[in-house]
Order: sequence, then structure tokens, then C-alpha cells
Amino acid sequence: MSASEEEKRFCPEILEILKFTNSDHFEDISTLDTAVNWCTKNSFAIPDMDVLKEIANHTGNKLLVDIYAGSGYWGAILKKMNLRVLAFDLRPHAVCHMPVSGIRSDELLRSMNLDECVLFYGFPNFVTPEEEISKGGYFPELSIWKGRKIISIVDHTDSPFKRDGKYLPVTGDVLKAANELTGFKWEMVCSIKLKYKFYKVEEPRMEVYIRH
Repeated sequence: MSASEEEKRFCPEILEILKFTNSDHFEDISTLDTAVNWCTKNSFAIPDMDVLKEIANHTGNKLLVDIYAGSGYWGAILKKMNLRVLAFDLRPHAVCHMPVSGIRSDELLRSMNLDECVLFYGFPNFVTPEEEISKGGYFPELSIWKGRKIISIVDHTDSPFKRDGKYLPVTGDVLKAANELTGFKWEMVCSIKLKYKFYKVEEPRMEVYIRH
């Protein structure tokens, strides 16, 4: 599978990873090392233009707040596409693709009024993996934020990591967390598979949720 001309322009970093994607062998060390190194620098998921354009369509002229930005990779691409983006992460990477402010997500939303923004989860990881969602352990910012739209890049398949003898999913369940923690009812209005993925068993998707 080859990258489109738009992908080469907006996210050229994917060119170095595409030949390693869609692998049958998770235990293949060279493929695993390549994927881990790419993820460390960029993102757990590989962008494609269909997904990026859909994010832009659902964001419109609103501010997109990348809440667990990591290196700010997705946000940097979306800025190239003329979206307004702010990026935050409790532990920003040492080298980022755009400015990423280091702050805990709930502290961020207490200090800034971002209720009119679109919340974006490029990597909705577990904030406190030891806690269950019913205890508010996941996504503490959702107990504070009163916005109306969330966009997430999610993958609920099993990761290689275990807790209590069970494999953790690759990402947290943002839709479930929103329904548990915000006090509003949320509905998924868009779900698109990502064109590229590291392993065949993975199912990365872009999802959009709105509240009632």
C-alpha cells in the first residue's frame, strides 16, 4: 500500500513505516522494534488523509484541543491543514512536532475555559491504569469539561501488556468514559477505520461523539 500525494505532503513520516505495516507476526523483533521506535517519535496510530479530512470536517472553525498529545504529531498535521490546535500532555516527549504544554488534563480544564472547543484524543491512554472507570480513574478531565464534541483515535483490541493476568486494550474507551463521567448522554456519530495499521489484528479507528 502506498501513500497518497497529500499524505506525503502533510505526514511524510509515514513513508518510513508503511513497509512494516499490516504484519502477521507481532513477535517479529525487527518489525516490533521499528513500530515501537516510530510510535515513540510520532503516534500509536498512523494517519491517513480520509481520517484527517474527517477530523477537519467535524472540527470546522472550532479550537481542537489535543488532550494527551505526546509528541503532538496528529496536532501538527492538523495545523498544517489550517485547523486551530492546542496540544497538552502530562509528560510531553523530549522532541515534539509542535509546542506541547506539560500539564495534567484536569488541571488544564480547571485553568482554561475550553467548553466551546472540540476535545481530541490522539492517544487516549489510561491516566491511572490501576483504577477502574467507575472510580473516575480514566480521563479525569471529562468530569470537568462541558463541551459537546469529542474526536478520538481508538483501538480496543488487546495490547501486548497484561494486568492481573489479562491483556489491556491498546487504548481506553473514550465513549464509555464520557457517558460515565460527564453527566451527559453521548452518541457516536462517525466511525472510520484507519487505512494503515501496524498489525493485522489491530483495529484503529477514528470516532466522533456528540452529547445530548
